[in-house]
Amino acid sequence: MSLSRSDLEAGNIQTRLLEASHSGIKLTTLSEDELQRSLDETLQQQPPNSDIWIFAYGSLIWNPLIAYVERRAGIVYGWHRRFCTWMILGRGTPDNPGLLLGLDRGGSCHGVIYRIAAADVPSELYQVRMNTYN
Repeated sequence: MSLSRSDLEAGNIQTRLLEASHSGIKLTTLSEDELQRSLDETLQQQPPNSDIWIFAYGSLIWNPLIAYVERRAGIVYGWHRRFCTWMILGRGTPDNPGLLLGLDRGGSCHGVIYRIAAADVPSELYQVRMNTYN
């Protein structure tokens, strides 16, 4: 499954996850209220009308799916890439989940940092958070 910005905006990921949950897969997702509270808490930690930086690794380097105004090489310490995340979309199915590289404690990880313009911070953080599940 390739992923595009229009997939995020159309809610295609949530649709696929909902379909998977109907097949007996246990997924934890945020309700709309929980999502909004999470975003509000994140935004309250930032100075008003300020840009933010987001660290990305893996496929988010070549397919960031977010609107950004600057991109730089970056490294995060205390986290490393490891096959530690089960994936039922794209790399697997509900009956046969695939493994995906995620971040695990320890070491370091090279990636990219993207600067999101202040005007775009609420909408871009919404896209990032809405399309995250655990």
